[in-house]
Amino acid sequence: MDHKSKLDEATIGEVEKAIAECKEAAGKDSNDVETLKAAISKLQTASMSIGKAVYGKGEAGSSTSEEKPAEETTKAETPEEGKEKK
Repeated sequence: MDHKSKLDEATIGEVEKAIAECKEAAGKDSNDVETLKAAISKLQTASMSIGKAVYGKGEAGSSTSEEKPAEETTKAETPEEGKEKK
């Protein structure tokens, strides 16, 4: 794992367990689709916790989007309002 140093032990354990469950589900009886789907779902959830741990820390106050603050936004003009100005 590239970002293992940024993860706590619980997250690492969750991810490693989910990976092992996927390998087991895919290897032992690949005809059991429901077991494989459940294992994949657990792995997806575990991978999301990696993203939260890596990218979520220290960025709560910063915004990378270019949204305007509420007080700077303007209302769009409707066609009826445009006619009133003429």
